[in-house]
Amino acid sequence: MEISTNKSSDKLYASLFAIFLVAMAVFKLTYIGRLNLCFDEAYYWGWAQRLAVNYHDQPGMVAWWIKFFTSILGNSEFAVRFGAVVSSSLTSIALFLLAKILTKSSKIAFLTIATLHITPLGTAGSILMMHDTVTILFWVLAILFFSKFILTQKPFWLYLWATASALAVYGKVSSFLMFFCVFVFLLLSKNNRKWFFNKHSYLSLLLFFFILGPHLIWNLRHNFETYRHVFGLGTTGVPSYSSSSFFDFLGGQLVFTSPVLFVLIIMALIYFGFTKRKELTDQALLLISFTAPILLIFFFLSLWSKTEANWTNIAYPPALVMVFYYIDKIRWKNLTKTIVLSFGLLLAIIPTIVILFPSIIETVGIEVKPQDDRSNEVYGWDTFGNELSEILETQPENTFVFSYNYQIPAILGFYLKGHPRTYCLPNDWRRRNQYDIWGGWENLKGRNGLYVYHTPAGEEIMHFITKAFKSVEPYKKIETIRGNTVIRTVTIIQCKDFLGTDKTTQPQGY
Repeated sequence: MEISTNKSSDKLYASLFAIFLVAMAVFKLTYIGRLNLCFDEAYYWGWAQRLAVNYHDQPGMVAWWIKFFTSILGNSEFAVRFGAVVSSSLTSIALFLLAKILTKSSKIAFLTIATLHITPLGTAGSILMMHDTVTILFWVLAILFFSKFILTQKPFWLYLWATASALAVYGKVSSFLMFFCVFVFLLLSKNNRKWFFNKHSYLSLLLFFFILGPHLIWNLRHNFETYRHVFGLGTTGVPSYSSSSFFDFLGGQLVFTSPVLFVLIIMALIYFGFTKRKELTDQALLLISFTAPILLIFFFLSLWSKTEANWTNIAYPPALVMVFYYIDKIRWKNLTKTIVLSFGLLLAIIPTIVILFPSIIETVGIEVKPQDDRSNEVYGWDTFGNELSEILETQPENTFVFSYNYQIPAILGFYLKGHPRTYCLPNDWRRRNQYDIWGGWENLKGRNGLYVYHTPAGEEIMHFITKAFKSVEPYKKIETIRGNTVIRTVTIIQCKDFLGTDKTTQPQGY
């Protein structure tokens, strides 16, 4: 399987890329409105109703995107996710250009984009409106601009890099890792170490922090809320070695990409970083520098704490470019290359198909317990929202809806008729979330509430509820049925006369 191309075939693969991109966008636009929002999407939609520079969990980029598109298209699943398709398409264009300038091959660029779109990682990032969806766009743009700077040595590109890097941080604060990746590159590139001592490097840093100023000021005023949350994720306060979390994290990487593609990434890193180290070009070093440090950092963290599989997603766009660049360079037979890549892509597309069409699992006779089927999260909340809206109409005026975590208030805030304000009960059983910043409980004294939950944890904190209200009585249980299976039983508790915030406790941890 020859990958290297000449000028005539470059035009062909550029055309194939354009056709592929349009086809994927059309498919996803027909798909995104079919599913209910997931909890986090509803949470971010809630942010978009109260626009801010920053929120408890992360900066505000995802909320800004949602607000922009929902203000045009209305409040619907399609409108919330429309920005995901736009961001994914723009990311694909930026990644195509990056692959093209680093490998001088439109074929490698096209294969990179096609592969990214059929992996579970790329699929989820192009249909769900999450932090990562918008972050990766600016992350890839930052790598593109930095690569242009290195290859042209023109400082203009360095200032564009600083701008894109700052916007990536507004998507997710883990984008600060951009500095570490750039540091690694400059340290290893003899021809570019001079930029450590150049005025443009420091002026571009000033531009970066100027753009990021509102985010930093917000955190100064809020006791560094976002950073305390981010650094607290996956920890219990005391670091401890855990091989199980490491292998869980490794398993997540193998699923997100595919076992074969992940192994090829490691082989490519070894090939360019060690086997061909003396022949290492700036192009290959750029790909290494924006892949290896990210993977190493999070794999190391997984040895000591719970680390989510998606935290490494910023490493994979350049990693996939590197894989096809590696395949182009190694002296394997074309048949071997074709078999390896085909098998890798097959192992990537199978879980992707299951993600997009989960009913296939049932069709082939595999039984999955409702609590283990993540696709159930995006099913049935619209129907439940209608039922709960009817119940609210029978309740005393100003009855409010609340739960014990952020997920239920978020999803009900979207699906209840009229999008009423919903609340998350303050209690020391959970971490802080954005609802604690918004507050509002001080204005609820004397009002009735409906406590809604659907997991055992919701039952476990009933003692917090009974202390906070004058009377608490079970009201109704509502089942959500998918096919012939009950996938969720939601309990509604009628709570009368909220006694005030002095009867609640404050969340512990960030």
